[in-house]
Amino acid sequence: MMRSLLGMTLALLGFALAPATLHAQGFPSKPIRFIVPFAPGGGADASGRLAAKLLAAKMNHSVIVENRPGANGAIGIDAVAKSPPDGHTLIVVSNGFTISAATEKGLPFDPKKDLVPLLIFGEQALVLVVNPNVPATNALELAQLARAKPGALTFATSDPATSLATDMFRKGIKADIVSVPYKGAGQGLVDVLGGQITGVITSFSTVLSQMKAGKVRGIAVTTTSRSNMAPELPTLTESIAPGYEFASWFGLFAPSATPREILLKLNGDLAAALQAQDGRDQFLALGLTTLPESLERVNERVTREFIKWEAVAKAAGMAVQ
Repeated sequence: MMRSLLGMTLALLGFALAPATLHAQGFPSKPIRFIVPFAPGGGADASGRLAAKLLAAKMNHSVIVENRPGANGAIGIDAVAKSPPDGHTLIVVSNGFTISAATEKGLPFDPKKDLVPLLIFGEQALVLVVNPNVPATNALELAQLARAKPGALTFATSDPATSLATDMFRKGIKADIVSVPYKGAGQGLVDVLGGQITGVITSFSTVLSQMKAGKVRGIAVTTTSRSNMAPELPTLTESIAPGYEFASWFGLFAPSATPREILLKLNGDLAAALQAQDGRDQFLALGLTTLPESLERVNERVTREFIKWEAVAKAAGMAVQ
C-alpha cells in the first residue's frame, strides 16, 4: 500500500509540474518581439535593439523590435501588459516605468502588478545638452540665462524619467523652464538640433554622437560623480544644484502571468550575453554599465526603485494624489 501511495504521489507531482516544464521546453515557438514604447532614436530604442541582437544570437532565434510610441510610453506598455503571457511579447522600458507609478494618474495598467522585470540591461548618467547657439557654456551661465528670461528656455521631455529630471533641474536652479513633451527622445533631440528647443536632459546613447560632432553642447551630467562618457563635464550637484542626483536605466519586462520557467530562460540567456566581453563593450559604447543579475536580484532592484521614486516624486511635488 505504501509503495502504491508513493507512486500515486509522484505521479500527481509529475502532473503538476508538467505544464511548467512543457512551457519551458516549447519556448520559443515563434519570433520574440521587443516592443519599444517610444519613437526610434532614443536610449530605450538603442539599448533595446542591442539587447534583441544579443539575445537572438544567444538563443539562435528571431527577435524583432517594434516601436509603438505614444502617451509617455503608456500605449506600448499597456499593449504588452495585455498580451498573451507566453514570453514572446516583451517591453523595453526605462526607469521612467517605475517613476510613472508615482507620477502618472489614470494609467491603463498597474506598473507594480501587470508586468514583471526580466533584466535591467544597464544603468547610466543622463546628460544635459543645449543647442550650440544658446549663449551659455556651463551650468551657471545656463541657470543665469533661465532666471533672466523666465519661460524663454524650453527643454524636451519624452517619458516620466526625463520629465522628473527636468523638473528637478528647474527646482534646483529656481528658474522657469518650460517642458515640451515628445513621443521619443530622438524626436526631441531633432528640435534641439534645429534650435526650436533650448535643450534636453537625456541619455548618452541618444546624444553622444551629436556631442562629439559639436552639434549640441554638453553642460553637465545628472549623477553625483562624473561620467566616463564625458569626464570633462561637471555634475549638476558640484556646479549649481547641490544634492541633484538622477541615474537612468533600461530594461526588459514581461506580462506578469508569464510562467517562471520562461522568465528564467530569458533572464539567463540575456544575462549571459551581457556578461560576455563583447556584450559589455557594446553596451558601454551606449554609455551603459551592464547589470547581468539573476531574476531575484532584478525583482529586488525594481521594488527598491518603486519606493525610491515615490519618495522623490513627493519631494518634487509631482506625486499623484
